[in-house]
Amino acid sequence: MFEAFAQQLALFGSAASQAFGFPQVFVTMIATVAGIVVGAIPGLTATMALALLINLTYSMQLPVAVAFLLGVYVGAVMGGCYSAIMINIPGTPSAAATALDGFILAKKGHGGQAIGVGVIASFIGTLFSIVILIFLTPFLYKIALKFGQWEYFLISVFGIMICGNLSTQSTPIKGWIVGFLGFFTAMIGLDAVYAYPR
Repeated sequence: MFEAFAQQLALFGSAASQAFGFPQVFVTMIATVAGIVVGAIPGLTATMALALLINLTYSMQLPVAVAFLLGVYVGAVMGGCYSAIMINIPGTPSAAATALDGFILAKKGHGGQAIGVGVIASFIGTLFSIVILIFLTPFLYKIALKFGQWEYFLISVFGIMICGNLSTQSTPIKGWIVGFLGFFTAMIGLDAVYAYPR
């Protein structure tokens, strides 16, 4: 068991040395700024940012290209809070909850503080996610591979319930209705993964 742990530690050290090289760190900073700019534009999601900027990675080496794509994605997810707080239009879907409290603070003149809290929360959340990814991936992928149709259905229902809870306190039913309408609309046509008719 100790040998397996030592081997995993050696692999982690090798990956960390590649991740923190000068080209990777420099490209990550530039990519994060580009992702923030794209994420702050309402309607352009983090996935759209990757689709728009992936052309720049074709001539890069693999570690640099991965660092670029990760920087763009993380920057775009965080950049969505700017428009969510200042104009109440989430730049990315992940910033929808930010608009609930952030825009109210911006109307009171505390928009800068709200953006600061959003940036700090995104930074802490990203670091926490990296730690979870490093240490829990061997356990999580075993669980994820056991997911079937019922598990995906329950995750969808959970998302719809969250829609109701994010709605105003007096009318969560409106959020649930809209969530179910979106769920039923997504059921039209072919399955996106296996192309099965629904």
